[in-house]
Parts: sequence; C-alpha cells; structure tokens
Amino acid sequence: MPSEAAQIYANYLEVGQNATEFVFAFGVYNEGDAAPRIQIRIHSAPAPAQAFMLVLQEALANHREMFGPDQGD
Repeated sequence: MPSEAAQIYANYLEVGQNATEFVFAFGVYNEGDAAPRIQIRIHSAPAPAQAFMLVLQEALANHREMFGPDQGD
C-alpha cells in the first residue's frame, strides 16, 4: 500500500448499488451519535466489487486463524 495514500478510521459501512455500480460508504459511528458520519464513498463496478469481496473473505479467514473468532462470529 503506498505510504502517500490517505488513511481514515471507519467502524461503519453502508453498501448501495444500482444497475452499473456498487457504492461503499465508510464512516464513523459512536454511541450517542444521532447518525454515522460518512467520511468517504467508493464507487466500483461489479467485477472489482466481487474481487474486493474475495480478498476480504480471505483476509478474514486468515485473521480468524491467527487471532480466533471475533465478536461478529
């Protein structure tokens, strides 16, 4: 990952879609907030979105192997 890439913290995700793309909206939601604060939206065609899903599934499986199940399991 390039060191000059912007980095943000996100603990909230929304996924939307239409006929031609997926929209991933990442943000921060803290207890007591009226609504999450969306920080970035990433628009993707279906093929890269599917590739993202596969890479994320593999990363989650590796994480479980290294650290055990997390709260979502």
